[in-house]
Parts: sequence; structure tokens; C-alpha cells
Amino acid sequence: MPDKLKSLLQIASLLLWALCASQFASAQSGSSLPTFSDDTLTIPRIDVEGYGSLELQLQLVDTTNLTFQLTSSLAANPSLTPGATYDLQTSVLSIPMVQADTVFYKLDLQLQPGDVFTVVTAAETKLTGQDDYNAQCASCHGVDGQGGLVSVSLVNCANCSSISTLSNYIANVMPVGAPESCAGDCAIKTAEYILNLFQIVDNPMVEQTIQAISSLSLDDTLRKASLQLVSRLPTATESQQVANQGEAGLRAVLDGMMQEDKFYDRVAEIFNDLILTDRYLSVNGGRAEALRLMRIFPDAFWFGDPQEAAR
Repeated sequence: MPDKLKSLLQIASLLLWALCASQFASAQSGSSLPTFSDDTLTIPRIDVEGYGSLELQLQLVDTTNLTFQLTSSLAANPSLTPGATYDLQTSVLSIPMVQADTVFYKLDLQLQPGDVFTVVTAAETKLTGQDDYNAQCASCHGVDGQGGLVSVSLVNCANCSSISTLSNYIANVMPVGAPESCAGDCAIKTAEYILNLFQIVDNPMVEQTIQAISSLSLDDTLRKASLQLVSRLPTATESQQVANQGEAGLRAVLDGMMQEDKFYDRVAEIFNDLILTDRYLSVNGGRAEALRLMRIFPDAFWFGDPQEAAR
């Protein structure tokens, strides 16, 4: 890490008047972790008694004295977890973790004359799962999650919907060829690290998107569902039931459709392509390595192998 950046993270400043501001715009940040990038220290949420929850951005304006000036003060996104605290009695600003590139620091800053804060304690720290990620994942996915030896980004990845989803995927599949090397606690901590560091959640944008979505009418829903489930249009009787009973009638009609033989034909058609996978092909590390991906079947072997006789 450049010396300038290391020094920069040892002293940060904040103008006290920022904590007394009364007019704020709406914050758009979706990450709770304070960060330092492009000479800007960003605290997505800090709770100050008497002033509420704020999102602050501080710009480095004096590299010699390592002084910051507040450039932005917004109302923090209430869904975020506070990433810093300010004690009005001791005038200490505490930041448990600040991310600078792929390095993390713990900072305690004391208010000094001139409305600046100087660091009284500064220590490098680690995010939960950082060591496991660096050991198991960074070589392929990169320390920044953008891709390493393989161009597979982990930023908002397909399996990153929740810690349980991602940790199960890691435990059963990753690293490729050796999933047993990161199971249990390792998989959970690595999933937490990936979700905390590489996922971007823009709640205001999500809310705007949801507001822009309009639901189909019950009649249109019935028509589309009928085509998807049983490959036919709804009968007059089914349409009338929905018209008379509303959503309750729609649920009853769809439940009836899912009892038809044609529905099971459609299930096979819809999911046939989805359940086909090349995950277990021998090209994924050889015949034995491909089978090792199936951690739920530790003694699996190929049909026709000499072990077949011992089955």
C-alpha cells in the first residue's frame, strides 16, 4: 500500500459543524462499511445523539497535515448498520473498520482545536472470513472479487442472495476440485466476507424499481399461468370461477391445473434443461476429480469402474 495511504488512514479530520447540520438530502449508499478511496473518507452511517443518523464524506485537503474537510452530509439510509460512533462527552470518533483497497483499519479519532480530528489509535484489522477468502478464493476470483486466474466476478454473484445460499454453494462446490477444503465455519465466514465486501445493495433504486412494477389483472394472470402450467387456455368455467371468487378462485383453479397429467409433462419440459449440468464431467479435473465435486457422495465412482464389483 502506498505510504501516503497508510499515513492518510492514521489521521482523519471532521468539522464539528457537520454533526449539527439540520438539512440533509437522501443518502443512496447501500454498504455499511466505511471506506477510503480517491482521497475521500466515506462513513455510510454514523449515529450521533441528538442529531440522528448521518452519512458523511470527508475530503483530504491538506496532505502535509493530513486534514480532511467535510464535503457531503446526508441523512443515512436507515437500513444500514452504523459503521462509526461519536461520543459527545469525550469527543472521540470511533471507526471499528475502514476499508482501503483490500486492507482494513480500526481508527479512534480525538477532536482537536480547529475542528479537526487526529487518530489516537490506529491498527490494521481483518474482516471476518478475509484469511479464508485469500487462501481459498483470491487466486481465481481476485483479491477485489473482480476475477483472477479465471474471469469470474463475485460482485453481486448469482449465488450471493444470502449467507446460507452462498455458504452452501461454497461448501458443496468450491474451490473447484477440492470443496472439502472450505466447509463448515470456513464456508460461512467466506460467504460473509464476499457479501460484506463485494455486494452492492442500492435500496433506493430497488424501491423505485418496485414502484414501477404493475401487477397483471387476475384474468391475465389466469391466462398466462394456464399456458405455462398445462399448455392450454383456461376454460370458461375456470374464468368464471376467478371472476366470481377473485384471488381465492385463482388459487383454486391453479391448484386444480397442477393435478392434471399435462402439468407433469410441462414440469419435465421446463426443468429438463435446468437439471442438465456439466458439473460432473471428467474434464473438470479428471474422472476422479469430477466425482469429488459430489461431496454428498464421498465414495462415488464411475459406472463400470473396477470398484463396481465391490458395490
